[in-house]
Amino acid sequence: MTLWYLPEMPFWGKPPFAFWSASLSLGGLGVNEFAVRFLSLLCIVLLILLGVGWLRSLGYPDKVVPFALVMATALLSFHRTGTLLTDSMRVWVLRCRLWRFGSMP
Repeated sequence: MTLWYLPEMPFWGKPPFAFWSASLSLGGLGVNEFAVRFLSLLCIVLLILLGVGWLRSLGYPDKVVPFALVMATALLSFHRTGTLLTDSMRVWVLRCRLWRFGSMP
């Protein structure tokens, strides 16, 4: 699924991954507003889980609960899950890459 301005001019204002993931979510959960916003919510939850794992691997188990509470209750997190922006997906991919880079010997 790619949006088009004209038959010969595609719209590349957002990465194609955003459109493809939204269409997969719509196909799996039906055509409704929750289905479109589900992947943003999932990315925020995965960010929290990734951060928890990162803190544990660095040896800070006492920081896990405060981190998870701050991330889960931050207004920015709620705003990102309710919008159709690709920011949460980009942050999740970037955080995965940084975690992998940081765990290299």
